[in-house]
Amino acid sequence: MNEINSAPARNQTPGYARKGRLNPIHTILLATDGTSNSDNALQNCISLLKGSEGKLVITYFADPKDTAVNNGVACESSAEWRAQGERILNALARKAREGGIKEVVTMLENYQGEESLGQIAEDVEANMIMLTSHFFQAGYGSN
Repeated sequence: MNEINSAPARNQTPGYARKGRLNPIHTILLATDGTSNSDNALQNCISLLKGSEGKLVITYFADPKDTAVNNGVACESSAEWRAQGERILNALARKAREGGIKEVVTMLENYQGEESLGQIAEDVEANMIMLTSHFFQAGYGSN
């Protein structure tokens, strides 16, 4: 049986210390529905990228009909969903820049299942995905 060991990002080697190593993290995709876990995930991304030339791509990856992400009601229109997503993305991007991340990109993506996240990661050339939502929070890396 394989056992997966995970340490909080604050206990891992900071980005600047990893820079000269093989396969450093160059792009993290943070996919969020904007719920409370997003700030913790963002702090982990900042810890992993700080001091490196890495890029953070933040996507609002939420279902407009999911009442858990919109104060208990479904978004009535795509404009309402877009406005909520832009508020969340702008706040997270501001915090990332204040945390020392130089390159931050934001994008809105209508949730179409976790499988579509792989395509988004491929499109932005991410070598790590951090997914955070009201369902769960997890990070996945690739070589």
